[in-house]
Amino acid sequence: MRTLPDREFRSGLAETIKHACIADAGFLEFLERNMDKVVSAEGGLVLDREVCERIALYNCEIKYGV
Repeated sequence: MRTLPDREFRSGLAETIKHACIADAGFLEFLERNMDKVVSAEGGLVLDREVCERIALYNCEIKYGV
């Protein structure tokens, strides 16, 4: 994720939030609770590895289900 251009990273994150809104309220709550472990309040990357891996895996599961 660190190697992605900022625009691509933010686009993917927005897509993940959209998937959570559509498919799983619990996942959306997880994103809300942990967003500070992905991006800082100032918009810089934080990228907690464990949180990002969970987000990526679950987002893929949602897309697979579609």
